[in-house]
Amino acid sequence: MCFCKDLLQQKGNDDVNMNILTIGGATQDLSVYYPHQEMAYFDTPSGKQQFLLLLEGAKIELESVAYFPGGGAHNAAVSYARQEFDTSIICVVGTDCPGDSIIDNLNNNNVSTRFVTRISDKPTGFSFIIRLKTGDRTVLVNRGANSALAEHHFSDQAFVGIDQLYITSLGGSAAALLPSLALKARQRGIPVAVNPGSSQLRAGADSLRQALSSIDTLILNSYEATLLMSSLQQAAESDGKPAVSDHPKLPKIIASPLLLDVTSSLDIALFCSRVNAYGTKIVAVTNGAEGVYVSTQDCLYFYPSKPIKVVSTLGAGDAFGSGFVGHLARGGTVEQAIRYGMANSHAVIADCGAQTGLLSGDALGKAAQALDPSLLQTFDLSFSGHPRGND
Repeated sequence: MCFCKDLLQQKGNDDVNMNILTIGGATQDLSVYYPHQEMAYFDTPSGKQQFLLLLEGAKIELESVAYFPGGGAHNAAVSYARQEFDTSIICVVGTDCPGDSIIDNLNNNNVSTRFVTRISDKPTGFSFIIRLKTGDRTVLVNRGANSALAEHHFSDQAFVGIDQLYITSLGGSAAALLPSLALKARQRGIPVAVNPGSSQLRAGADSLRQALSSIDTLILNSYEATLLMSSLQQAAESDGKPAVSDHPKLPKIIASPLLLDVTSSLDIALFCSRVNAYGTKIVAVTNGAEGVYVSTQDCLYFYPSKPIKVVSTLGAGDAFGSGFVGHLARGGTVEQAIRYGMANSHAVIADCGAQTGLLSGDALGKAAQALDPSLLQTFDLSFSGHPRGND
């Protein structure tokens, strides 16, 4: 087998309750859709990108409006609870109606709220989501109370009895706490999974880079991976080491993968090997409709996404990450966990809202088993360039 066996020596199994703690954001989401959307393509430093156009001074008639619960830690916590983990969450919400709604949603989904902090000087985080015809979305975010998350919210009591820590995007000053949070869990023998957001990485990827040695599983989308790769390269150059691009170019081991075509600055194999070299045991990079790449210390996997009618991509990354890490936490193999993550993500993409489609334990298991295991491609990180047989 080409996954790391030490990752599978987890504390629990299907017959024992396991405790998962999520940390990060919780928001109220307002999703809107209108059919007559105007788009335009512009050349940017990152390549040609598509932009949503809104005419100044225009009044746009909305076809649908809906409220949904959201936020990375909130979405992941609900997902884990539906997978029948004993789940708790550390987040900050306001003493307002959206805050009440989040608390009610957590309670209704059997997520412990004893470590949720409520504050009166900031409103609950809010996202205004414009659904696009492609199923993608443009999101306007007010972090609100999420930006108040601070070190004093991470009490030692919150880590007692925890079998898995899942850290999502940390906004504002909380982002700098990631290395100490991951180390705190590592010192207590708690496996650490991190799924940072784009805004956190755009604000500065240094804290994530510093935390890599204490992270067991890192989950990113392709854009976030390019931001982290840039940080790794800058760190190498400032330390007087060869820049990442100066190392021998690794071959493109999957024929014309879209990730390498769309984000030409990122070689997925090189990126994963760099992150693994920092000490992170598993790296997952999702790439939308193409599929997902997952690396361990000695293997790189690729699993394609199945054709599916996309209703909304909102929460797809949270669904994949929680399905993937949840199965690993129960001692599943990396190969199996990929299908669990993909199945959960597919269900969310086919529905509105970041939590609506999240699957329960039995339904998730059946959906994962229905995905064809023979589609998984496995490659040696010795980069012989030839696919290995799947185990």
